[in-house]
Amino acid sequence: MEIDYLSEKHRVIVEKYIAEVKKTMYYATDCEGIGKYGDFIDLADTVFSYSNNFFESMNNGYKGITTSEFLFLIPNMLFYTSIGFVMGIKNNENSEEMDFYIEKVTTLAESAIGDLADVLIDCEEGSRILENEENKELSKN
Repeated sequence: MEIDYLSEKHRVIVEKYIAEVKKTMYYATDCEGIGKYGDFIDLADTVFSYSNNFFESMNNGYKGITTSEFLFLIPNMLFYTSIGFVMGIKNNENSEEMDFYIEKVTTLAESAIGDLADVLIDCEEGSRILENEENKELSKN
């Protein structure tokens, strides 16, 4: 599925995160029966579809939708989807292993969200600089 992004930096961070989560979930579902990984991928595709719809709404000027919400949407939703999925397959026999995967997904999400926060700060700072420059030009005229 093609996913919409705000920028190249956003794409690189989110695609790396998606790949790592998919890899982690592949191993988490490895011994859980045929089709479990495919079930997770179906859920992940729902997250990506929602993200694209959100992006379209944002570009259509819907009020109340912010760039920062979109920036963090996939990492947050995929995190909760992954945790919920792991909890659904967790049982007494695989509890320790599933706890490991929960921790792994949590660490991946924290890293991606931290990287995206840096992108947001850079974007906001760039916007402020441009705004200040425009205001200086207007005041000169």
